[in-house]
Amino acid sequence: MRRRHREGMQRPRSLIIAAGATYHVGSRGVRRLPIAYDDFDRGWFLEDLTKVVRRLGWRCHAYCLMTNHYHLLVRTHDPDLSTGMWILNQRHALRINRRHGFVGHVFEGRFFAELIDDESHFVALARYIDQNPVRAGLCKQAEAWQWSGCAATLGLRSQPPFFDPSDVLDYYSADIVRARQMYALSLQDFRRPRR
Repeated sequence: MRRRHREGMQRPRSLIIAAGATYHVGSRGVRRLPIAYDDFDRGWFLEDLTKVVRRLGWRCHAYCLMTNHYHLLVRTHDPDLSTGMWILNQRHALRINRRHGFVGHVFEGRFFAELIDDESHFVALARYIDQNPVRAGLCKQAEAWQWSGCAATLGLRSQPPFFDPSDVLDYYSADIVRARQMYALSLQDFRRPRR
């Protein structure tokens, strides 16, 4: 009986973890509570993300840190998605609890993960991630949210050390100026990506 229970509880995401794979991943706060309470917390999160990306050799193509969740579009070199997500979430949770005097979980369950194996879906997800704060009513234009990669993708802000939007831009054009213009236009007519 116990064996059947364990088999039924296996996480399907373990079946999609592979070397050289691209994922849409993220985590949400427990009971939808904040995972960042101010800009200091947000800065900590991006520092931790930088360390994970550097340590594991990931490429981060899009990111957005919201109040109670975050989204990443990452490509891993090795099959270490679970390791990186565990490090990122654990470090951030420990810092948040210590700073704000909390105890217990910061994130609900484990992270979510979606394997991306289609170029058009990859680019649609980058737009979806960049549009998160607009859909949440936090800003009117995606590039105004300083806790995402949108402004850096558009060349309006310098790129954080962990961030590389080149594959997203290459989808539009080899000319960086044209690619940024086309990406900006695509953000204006955005719909949630469907498989």
